[in-house]
Amino acid sequence: MSNAISTTATSMSWNAVSIPSLGNVQATASREVIDVTPIGVDYRSNIFGPQNWTITAEVFLNETDHTALQTDWQAKTKRELIITWATGYTWTGDAYITSIDVTAGTTDAVRATVSFQSQGKGLTFA
Repeated sequence: MSNAISTTATSMSWNAVSIPSLGNVQATASREVIDVTPIGVDYRSNIFGPQNWTITAEVFLNETDHTALQTDWQAKTKRELIITWATGYTWTGDAYITSIDVTAGTTDAVRATVSFQSQGKGLTFA
């Protein structure tokens, strides 16, 4: 069971600090479906496991604004991530940074795709 959102985020913060130069953001929240059907029964019964979510955000990377993201990735530091979507809807949860993929051309702005993975405190929606 999965709910995916791919839209514009109006803001995103990591450890209560705004992440500037934000581009597109994609988010997926899911729960594993666990089959608990008794043997010999002709219908399925399911329960839902713990929540899991991933966030992928594109930023226009610069050392001044994004040092904390790189430092926390290297240190494997869990932080609170807050996203406010263009609709005003907010997602909040604890996460680790799982990857930072950098793309740079000779004349273009340096872009990075930063991936966050849930850990601990579940995602809350407001």
